[in-house]
Amino acid sequence: MHNNFLQKKHRSIFKLRRYKIKAIALLFIFISICTVLYILITIINGKNLSSNISAKTEFSKNAFLKFFYKTKDISGKEVAIFAEKVTEETKDNFIFEQVTSNFMLSNEENGTITSNKGKIQQGTKTICQFIDNVVMTTNSGLILRTNNAVFDSEKKIISGNSRVNIKRNETILSAESYTFDADKNILTLKKNAKAHNPIQNISANEISIAFNSNYTDSIQNLTANGNASLISTDYDLSGESLKYEPNKITAMENIDLIYKKYGKNLTVKSDEMTAYLNNKSDITEIIANGNVYIKTKDSIVKGNNGVYKDNKVVISGNVIISKKQGNIFGEIAELDLITEKVSVKKSSGILINKKGKK
Repeated sequence: MHNNFLQKKHRSIFKLRRYKIKAIALLFIFISICTVLYILITIINGKNLSSNISAKTEFSKNAFLKFFYKTKDISGKEVAIFAEKVTEETKDNFIFEQVTSNFMLSNEENGTITSNKGKIQQGTKTICQFIDNVVMTTNSGLILRTNNAVFDSEKKIISGNSRVNIKRNETILSAESYTFDADKNILTLKKNAKAHNPIQNISANEISIAFNSNYTDSIQNLTANGNASLISTDYDLSGESLKYEPNKITAMENIDLIYKKYGKNLTVKSDEMTAYLNNKSDITEIIANGNVYIKTKDSIVKGNNGVYKDNKVVISGNVIISKKQGNIFGEIAELDLITEKVSVKKSSGILINKKGKK
């Protein structure tokens, strides 16, 4: 009798365990079905997206279901674009919302881009557009903010026709539109283009900036075209074109240089001008060619060429020094920028003003 009791007890325990296993299995199946239904509903709400766009669970803090789309960045590397929501705008165009993606500019430089919206043309997988509140950040510290960024991975170009602000270390760039060529490492800013750092401010209709290939250094050279100007503590330089290279500035056409050092306000004009700088961006030498014009507080000096060095300017070729008393002609003249005194080395004549005194 005792054995019968034990057998009945074991059968009851076995049945109970079997029921628990079935219950757990049914619960797991129920959860799986719910998950599949949720995914299907989400895809249906996304208007039956193409097979190139798929749903994937990304385990973030809230484990929210995100969409991802595989494409290529401007370096040619395959990347994924993640979005909170995707809708079909037309047959081949899809709109992403709350977008996040990574990109690579070179082996050393990569970054992240976010935007409120994104657009993909299904027929041209090489083109991806980011729209509204676009923010790009790179591992070198560059931050770009705009409302429009078009990535063309085939041409390796990023461009946008909206206001852009770019900050890297202490340099700030801005313009109404921009284009970055990843092959040439050149950034072009157009319309009200500006480049600013603690030492200098540069502005022009268009600014083109070439970066080093590894992006670790700052600007390799900068070219400003159209009403170009450079403002610094010691001098203001303007011309139709300015080219800024390491330790060198070249200006072309309609050049005006205002020398402000030592509290002076000297005006220098010429057809062409090259200024050489030290590591602190101070001018150490200037070479001016063609229709050189220098105005001091009490005289005007003209000549074919001019060379500035060690606070002195040597003007040569058809020199004319104009003062209230009259004009002095010669081949070579020297101007001391500190005292503003002009002396003629090779005089060829003097013209006295009738009202002046010799």
